Amino acid sequence: MNTGRNTPTYGIPLSLLVILSLSLGPAIANGFARFAYALLLPSMRDAFGWSYSTAGSLSTANGIGYILGALAVFFVVGRLGSQRLYIAGIVLTSLSLVATGFCNSLPALMFWRFVAGVVGAAVFICGSALVSAQGALHSRVQPFAIPGYFGGAGIGMLLSGIGIPVVLEWQGQGAWREAWVAMGALALVFSLFSVAAALNSHDPSGASVAGRWNWRDFSLGVLAYFVYGGGYITYMTFIIAWMRSHQAGVLQIAGFWGLLGLAVMASPYVWKTRLARNRGGNSLGLVCAVLAVAAFLPYVDASSPTMTVSALLFGVSMFIGPAAITVMVRNGSPQGAWGAGIAAFTTAFGIGQAAGPVFSGWLGDLTGSLSLPIASSAAILAAASAIAYLQKDVRWAEPARANAASGQPTMATHPSEEAA
Repeated sequence: MNTGRNTPTYGIPLSLLVILSLSLGPAIANGFARFAYALLLPSMRDAFGWSYSTAGSLSTANGIGYILGALAVFFVVGRLGSQRLYIAGIVLTSLSLVATGFCNSLPALMFWRFVAGVVGAAVFICGSALVSAQGALHSRVQPFAIPGYFGGAGIGMLLSGIGIPVVLEWQGQGAWREAWVAMGALALVFSLFSVAAALNSHDPSGASVAGRWNWRDFSLGVLAYFVYGGGYITYMTFIIAWMRSHQAGVLQIAGFWGLLGLAVMASPYVWKTRLARNRGGNSLGLVCAVLAVAAFLPYVDASSPTMTVSALLFGVSMFIGPAAITVMVRNGSPQGAWGAGIAAFTTAFGIGQAAGPVFSGWLGDLTGSLSLPIASSAAILAAASAIAYLQKDVRWAEPARANAASGQPTMATHPSEEAA
């Protein structure tokens, strides 16, 4: 296994192949393990007789697992490395999907949703660090590397969006079990490519300039990302139930989710130039503003044309939020601290993600409608946008490069330490 001491010097085509293979991680951890639940929620809710808040609690269990997984990564990534954590996470996430299909009770379902959150966090965070390091090896692929990685979630969303509604229509609403098992089996196949790519990637956790991640420089960005987590997951958890409450048919639901996945896959090409020019929290602020508009549209009108626009806007922006904070951490931290920085952001995100569905589900139970939860998603995302724009720009200069320019001896410093 490559420890990061010997950096692979791949050509550009092979570097792109490694990035694309690593991007299957978000396809599994997000497209399958997190978001596909929205497609299965109505069937599972009917099968078990759940309230909206109980249905939302499964997302909360996944979110709590995500928080604890992110915290664990923060503390152990320096010792274990991003490669090992990514590989373990992607295999265990795939197995948790299979196990979910064999659950017969709420506690069992909550347990496996929790496990999927823990190990999915490792995939998401450590894959981000591996891809950031891969992009740093070739300036020509760097603009695509980070948004391309997160755009991989669209693969999982597209496949689940096409497959799950058709399976439920063909086999009946009780086929939600088979859907989980099928996603797990496909995830295990995908993981073969991702594991191979991880084994042949440079691990930034072993960088010679380790440094530490200074959270004070990014405090407003972390707060914005926390709020973002609560807003976006509310939309993703309840949007299909919202559509079904407005008599949307199986083809309309499949089309909406498939379009959402295609938009996620296209997002790297839409946003890569903007991310390359990122300053502070500007990219995250713009992303949250677009998502707020997309989330508000269904509240205004649930017709097919409006839902199509909502899917396009939401899909093309939702994974640019994680991409924006990854760029923020990469620009403002030493390479050895990338994993810890992304983990810290993800922990805050996970807390918001855990709270959002339960709060919005409670609003739905209180009013007997999903109108208020959908509207609250837009309001929360608008607040996240306002906070993100307050985040200052933080820049980290590689010591060797900075000192060579100044003629000073090499010394690892952080921008905040220089100011002090």
